[in-house]
Amino acid sequence: MIVAGAELGSFALTAGIDSRKATRYALRPAKDRPLLVARWGPEGPSVDYGIRTGPLAFTLRQVAKNETEPIDVRWGASGFYGHWSAAEGAAGEIRVADLVADLPNRGIGVENLDGSLAYGGATDAKLTATVGRLRLGADRSWLPEMAMEGTAQMRRDTVEFALAAHDKSKTLQFAFSGIHDLAHGRGAGRIEMTPVRFLPGGLQPRDLMPGLGPQIDEATGTVLVAGALAWKGGAFFSNLDMRLQDLSVSGPDMALTRINGAVTLANLQPVSTPSGQQIAVGQIDLGVPMKNGLVSFSVGAGPVLNIEKASLELAHGQVTVGPTRLDPAAPRQQIDLQVRNVDLGELLALAEVDGLTGTGQLQGTIPVIIDDGAVVISGARLDATGPGRLAYSPTAPPSGIDAAGETMAMVLSALGDFRYDQLWLTLDRDRNGEATLLLHVRGKNPAFYDGYPIELNLALNGKLDRILHDSLEGYSVPDLVRDEMAVPP
Repeated sequence: MIVAGAELGSFALTAGIDSRKATRYALRPAKDRPLLVARWGPEGPSVDYGIRTGPLAFTLRQVAKNETEPIDVRWGASGFYGHWSAAEGAAGEIRVADLVADLPNRGIGVENLDGSLAYGGATDAKLTATVGRLRLGADRSWLPEMAMEGTAQMRRDTVEFALAAHDKSKTLQFAFSGIHDLAHGRGAGRIEMTPVRFLPGGLQPRDLMPGLGPQIDEATGTVLVAGALAWKGGAFFSNLDMRLQDLSVSGPDMALTRINGAVTLANLQPVSTPSGQQIAVGQIDLGVPMKNGLVSFSVGAGPVLNIEKASLELAHGQVTVGPTRLDPAAPRQQIDLQVRNVDLGELLALAEVDGLTGTGQLQGTIPVIIDDGAVVISGARLDATGPGRLAYSPTAPPSGIDAAGETMAMVLSALGDFRYDQLWLTLDRDRNGEATLLLHVRGKNPAFYDGYPIELNLALNGKLDRILHDSLEGYSVPDLVRDEMAVPP
């Protein structure tokens, strides 16, 4: 290993030459030209050269006031071909094979880059390159292996470029073009992604981002990203528009159906958004199925999801969520669903208990706990806002009624026309997704023992966590979200 150092303006360069034998480094003539030819003619000196080199590694470090960020570079082979003269200046080509460049502090890198830089003079050059793998982010499980190709043209102090990147199957494709000002160290560009469509039994998020595998079982719908990027002094800024079109995702313990919206990405590394982002959701199932959701949120560094407010519907009533911070890295989190004006009759219809009906409205809180990835509900309670009626008249007697004896027969008789003074529902859901819905009532049946006061506790076993899927047939995206999606990205 041979190490050398130098300072180039605002950059410090330290370099080491790597080869299989640490003490040797080869410079060879190109196949079609000599290593070096020097001439002296009437117009002054000139040099022609054709040089091939072996492996090389070096570190480029920008000198800043507070910190320095290294760029580690190495390549397998290179070639330098060209001509220089006192009269015409320099013109030629630099070729590099199997180059690897890594910004370890940012988790950004390129691998297997083959490039060619053709130059003429000090201010005119054109770069053509292909990259076998592009890496954005330190965690490689969150992005697929990407290939990239593109060109860059330098004229004086500016560089214009156009790049295209895609995954191995070319399902995920990006185009990026822009301009960079060398004199001021800043630039801007535009990125566009071809729409990605997820299908049952077809393309899934885990195929593009392996890290999503344990979290998303299946997805359908379309996602696309387009917008502007800018950078200055090592900092990146973005104004990207991510469109979600009828996107549905389901995981081990939750499901979101028909997500629509236009989300602005203010930064990519780390991911963040401005406040006030809005999406519409046809249905959200967090152990309790809710529909017609409208969610306002932002994403902060972490990333952390900040729910600013959310409104949904449950059995003709309203469910709201106040300011809530969700950190995916935290082992335990809680979302409190505030429920009001829920129709008891509609809720009992969702439970699909044959012959059970009721009147009245419910309100209360449903605490949804996300415990190490599992959705748990513990101690949820909804209370009737006033007196009402409850009736149980099944089309056929429940199975096992004879074995239950006279006590069960009396309960069924009392529930034929029950007038309650107090009623409340409790809901619990364990880590395995098993839900327990209990109905507690206090009141009387005027025709049962002359209206003697009765208190009953009933367990409801039905399809509360599945039946709402049928109610989405008439769902439409709210006008507010639809108008945002209609604006071109």
